[in-house]
Amino acid sequence: MTQLHYVKKSRKEQKDTVTGETIPVGSSYYWWQFAFSPKNISKERPKPQRLTRSDYEITVMDIQDAIDGLTIDNLEDEVSIIVSNIDDLKEECEEKLSNMPEQLQDGDVGQLLQERIDTLEDWSSNIQGVDISVDDDEEDVEQRLQDIIGELQGP
Repeated sequence: MTQLHYVKKSRKEQKDTVTGETIPVGSSYYWWQFAFSPKNISKERPKPQRLTRSDYEITVMDIQDAIDGLTIDNLEDEVSIIVSNIDDLKEECEEKLSNMPEQLQDGDVGQLLQERIDTLEDWSSNIQGVDISVDDDEEDVEQRLQDIIGELQGP
């Protein structure tokens, strides 16, 4: 991940590269830059997904955002979609690993992919083991939802 910088008061007018809006002089903004790329500027704090180029990390952060955004409505459906997304990511990693030459599978990249596969497998099975049932007559439904979200958090 790249480093995020915060500027309290801009000395000159800036253009928000995310929304295209103009940031006036004296306003605060955030900026970050990937190696060999132009500077990115945003008036609002960017999501962590914008600070990385790793498709794996972006997908994991999106899944974690989906877990954080769970609601009581359609909880079972939402959790099954999350499990499906984790399994899809695991299959992607497995495919990448199997497409590598055998000599490289034992190297650092191969080991990283295998660790990711194992982590995603554990995460998926842990989520499937969580009791996501919520009784309508339960006194504190919101607290039960927060408990479920806490149990679903992963790597």
